[in-house]
Amino acid sequence: MRSSLIRFLFSITATILILAPSLFAAVPFSVGDVFAGVGRGKFNHFSPTGTLLETLDDGQAVGAGEDATTGMCFDPAGNMYGTNLDKNTMSKFSNNGTLLNATFGTFNSLPESCLITAGGAIMYVSEVSGTGDILKLNLPSGTQAANYDTPRSDWIDLAADGCTMFYTDEGPSIHRFNVCTNTALPNFTNAGPNFYALRILPNGDVLVAAAASVKRFNSAGTEITPAYTAAGETFFFALNLDPDGTHFWSGGIGTGIIYKFNLTPVGPPVLSFSSQIAQAGGTLLAGLAIFGENIVSNPTPTPTGVAVTATPTQGRVSVPTLSSPLLAVLGLALLAAAFFLIRRP
Repeated sequence: MRSSLIRFLFSITATILILAPSLFAAVPFSVGDVFAGVGRGKFNHFSPTGTLLETLDDGQAVGAGEDATTGMCFDPAGNMYGTNLDKNTMSKFSNNGTLLNATFGTFNSLPESCLITAGGAIMYVSEVSGTGDILKLNLPSGTQAANYDTPRSDWIDLAADGCTMFYTDEGPSIHRFNVCTNTALPNFTNAGPNFYALRILPNGDVLVAAAASVKRFNSAGTEITPAYTAAGETFFFALNLDPDGTHFWSGGIGTGIIYKFNLTPVGPPVLSFSSQIAQAGGTLLAGLAIFGENIVSNPTPTPTGVAVTATPTQGRVSVPTLSSPLLAVLGLALLAAAFFLIRRP
């Protein structure tokens, strides 16, 4: 009987130690969580205070060069979509981190950013190369509904009118395009340096990452000074708004540091932490998203504030009450018990 008990304890211990990482792999998204596109198909998922919760991997690595993972967006169900710029793909994860689709949608060349609006029925995607068009996709299918003739589109945001698309192309201008009439509009501003990720605020002001600083422009396109800066940071690239309406986030593409700022008053970051690129096996910090982020063309933050749990379709199991370290301790305790029984006369 003792030998049977020992075999049982050994088998349970081995199962726990082998399955511990996968048992805790699925982490439900919560409003305020921070997501960083760190390259090679990897997205690091952090708590609002900067604790790394998990690394999502869509398997869409090129394996050379920057291999950037960039823009992310969320639908009303809390599913996350992320662009793999160099792989020319977009992936879809459930709201607990399960990979649902590694190649969502079809693109011409280098999709960089995405935006979901119209209550979750429409997605817009920018393209850096090829046609450079902004694409309109139907959700949930991902089929293309329209394309808008822009020479190059990197980062996009749709105004509250649901028609005026603001976009950057890494040049000194913030461009505009009317997606309702399919016509180009005058530039919002030409007061560069080069502009990268941008977000429109509820009052019509625009925040934009601009390398050495994050700049703010009023609704007429006039810069509001001073700009937002951080000691030692020379290349703000990624940017997004916090769900609380009083903060925003930006990221340094070279340093890999994630920064949280007050919208007002202008000052140094109130929080900063590493995007942990090396730990994920990534390349660089090229995208930043906040779960529940404010989108002016979708005035109710998506999702609405509850961390929901989707049914995994690829074998991932969520066990939120036990962490991997606790499971490991439990396994070691069972192993010790087995050894005790072996040594017992």
